[in-house]
Amino acid sequence: MISIIIAGILTALLLCSCDNAPKAQDIVQSTATEIVLDSISAPECESLYRLGLVWGFLKYHHPAVIKGNYDWDAELFKIMPAYLDAEASANQDNILLAWINSLGKIKPSCKNATCSGDRETVKMAPDLAWLTETGFSQPLVDKLQEVLNAKRPAKQYYAESARGVNNPVFLHEKLYETMDYPDDAYRILALYRYWNMVEYFYPYRYLIADWHHCLKEYIPVMINAQNQEECTLGLLRLIARIRDTHANIYRNSALNEYMGQFYSSARIAIINERCYITDFYNDIHQGLETGDEVISVNGKSTAKMIEELLPVTPASNYPTQLRNISLRILRSRDSLMSIEYIHEGQLCQSEIQLFRQEDLTNYYYYYKMADSTFRMVTDNIALIDNGHLKKNEIPAIKEKLKGTKGLILDLRNYPSDFPIFALCEALFPHSAQFVKFGIISPSAPGMSTYSKYDLSAGKNDNKDPYTGKIVILVNEAT
Repeated sequence: MISIIIAGILTALLLCSCDNAPKAQDIVQSTATEIVLDSISAPECESLYRLGLVWGFLKYHHPAVIKGNYDWDAELFKIMPAYLDAEASANQDNILLAWINSLGKIKPSCKNATCSGDRETVKMAPDLAWLTETGFSQPLVDKLQEVLNAKRPAKQYYAESARGVNNPVFLHEKLYETMDYPDDAYRILALYRYWNMVEYFYPYRYLIADWHHCLKEYIPVMINAQNQEECTLGLLRLIARIRDTHANIYRNSALNEYMGQFYSSARIAIINERCYITDFYNDIHQGLETGDEVISVNGKSTAKMIEELLPVTPASNYPTQLRNISLRILRSRDSLMSIEYIHEGQLCQSEIQLFRQEDLTNYYYYYKMADSTFRMVTDNIALIDNGHLKKNEIPAIKEKLKGTKGLILDLRNYPSDFPIFALCEALFPHSAQFVKFGIISPSAPGMSTYSKYDLSAGKNDNKDPYTGKIVILVNEAT
């Protein structure tokens, strides 16, 4: 059952934030239109799925919306009550058709970047099969095709490419920061925003398992969220589905409260799905030793904790998920924690004191540092630690490498400098391309093309390259 409630209250919502900082005019307080979705049915979920597809498509394709002529959040809230009350899909299609017509006339273009592209440069085509496969009425399909083929301005109001790197920068996304807990309509808006950003501007969308199904799957998740914590965790699960380590929710009070504000002084590493203590912050041991295996925390097995944390831990791959989960195993809302662990084959139990993050040196950015940049492992095998390496050290290191048969580059760390190009110029006999960029232009939403520019390392005709074997060490900390 769907009911509409208009509430004249000063509310706001902080939705998924983008990397670019919001402008002052995008941080707003407004009278919210609350749409209450009660016991949502499968047909109602399908209706919201179809609305999300059309709303996002128009946001990045319709010329009038691209120009910034409409507040697209407000347009969603304006059409949603009548659309949901219509119930029958035919009536809903008529409402969507009238909505699109109200946006103004569309001029066609036969040179639309979205519809064309050199096959050799196109990495990923827009996924627009839904236009004809979602069951829309033929008049609505025709209108959506008309929008697709429209003549559009070169610049988008809601998205642009960052200068130099061409990453998408999302503009004019209002941050409703003072809303304590978003109502149903704002939670759906959060889902629609993020899903369509990925749909039209994520160059690895083709690697996501059934992204369209994710939109439909997370509609009831967002509607059924009972509080800010459940809403935030629902969005975090969705973000984790794209499998990108840099995609996350940052500086979120509900998420920090859920994870806890207290941390153990013991550093955990997950090895073969088992949790081992590998080091200590501030040299605080509390009876624990390096090599101890933690098997339960506050009565819950660490295996169960890993299982529960995986879906809410965004990362590009499984080892990186485990790396990030390791920071959560000994984190709590309470300052005391009961743990079971194995020490030298014996099962032990202890209650340990936890600390605030600021009391532990380099907690989140902790990496085990080597003693030096360069050392000889054997008489003829050298090692360079990338965590220490500075570009100005490379000439002296190259001299020390003369006569060695092998070189180990240890990248199991976070670099202290950006030495890759200088190091490759010193070691390699010639230049070699090592990366090709895929970019998505706001003028062609959903289509990823290979950039004309690539990156190469090394220099041609190097008269004094390194002639020994090179081994590179990497792990989840690389």
